[in-house]
Amino acid sequence: MIYHREFMISSCHFNGADIYRAYRELTEPSIQADELRLIRLQMLTFQVLVGTHGHNFKIVVEIEDHFEPQNDYLVDDVLIEALVMQWDNTNLSVHKDFKGLRATTENVAHLLSRKIMLLLWPSVKARGDIDEFVGPTITVTVHETDQIYARAMIDMADEPRQRLEQEEQFAS
Repeated sequence: MIYHREFMISSCHFNGADIYRAYRELTEPSIQADELRLIRLQMLTFQVLVGTHGHNFKIVVEIEDHFEPQNDYLVDDVLIEALVMQWDNTNLSVHKDFKGLRATTENVAHLLSRKIMLLLWPSVKARGDIDEFVGPTITVTVHETDQIYARAMIDMADEPRQRLEQEEQFAS
């Protein structure tokens, strides 16, 4: 069985490493409040504003797994939607999920696939030994434009149990 859902989110991000540097300098606490510092802050603010641009991202989530009708559904659609929509109308470059990472299309796909994996992990773990089943397989495709997209795929059967349990503890 394949679960397929498409989302549209509007988000922005910084366009380049120099904008990330300007933003860090802009948000650093400053002891000086002199006129020269104020001019520098204005310049940095302008640089960050000009270097920020937005997209209407199309995000496609697919999860393939064995479906048992007594469970009614493959995944909880409300939880998947909440994961995706937390990035709607935000600047991804300053969102907590992207701390230490550039908000690229590739990183959006990678992070979302990992978040979905952690969401599914408790039910996968409850099935028993992870080595004795195939899947679920998670595919996240993030379209930045009609011609630019990134796709991340995770086959949870290939994920080492120890790493999944460590990520689960870290996410709690």
